[in-house]
Amino acid sequence: MKKLVGVLVACISAFIALSGCEVTQINWANHAYTVGPTCMSPTGTATLRNGTGIYSYPAPYRLSGVSHVRVTLAKTLYGDFTADGVNDVVTVLVCTDADGGNAYSSELQVFTRDGKPVQRLTAPGVRAPGEFGLSPQLDVRSITDHPFWGVHYIVAGVYSYAAADPRCCPSSYTTYWFQWDSASKVFRAIPWHGFP
Repeated sequence: MKKLVGVLVACISAFIALSGCEVTQINWANHAYTVGPTCMSPTGTATLRNGTGIYSYPAPYRLSGVSHVRVTLAKTLYGDFTADGVNDVVTVLVCTDADGGNAYSSELQVFTRDGKPVQRLTAPGVRAPGEFGLSPQLDVRSITDHPFWGVHYIVAGVYSYAAADPRCCPSSYTTYWFQWDSASKVFRAIPWHGFP
């Protein structure tokens, strides 16, 4: 009997260790996120409280009077986006100039069990820091989860600027789906024309 109890306790302990914390159990509105250039800032941590946090630039990066970025959790999507049988979460972060300007950017961050980061996703064609021109922007309102044959896809619209477009008004709009590539363990952005 003691041996059976010992085996039972070992099995329960192993199950608990393997199950981990599900992404639905984490309060993503009160979480710390690593943000970077796609969020108008050098890489650092923004800690959100009730869905919003302020990231302060380190002194050498305070350019053009912008020294604080407001990071807001716009939405969360749950599903098995990495096709491994474990629920994942996509957090949609919006970054705005907290010093009164009108700068805006956004990014998606994908997490899996225990809040482990999988990948940060941005609009395809986002310019590297220091590159000239306006970067494409995710249409935050359009970001959805499309389950298709048991696999969840992230679908997002992207606004892009032509060379002659004014800063306010990008003239191009393309819908992309972010598909998990199991071989390379990354999401790939593919122009989306609907499922067959």
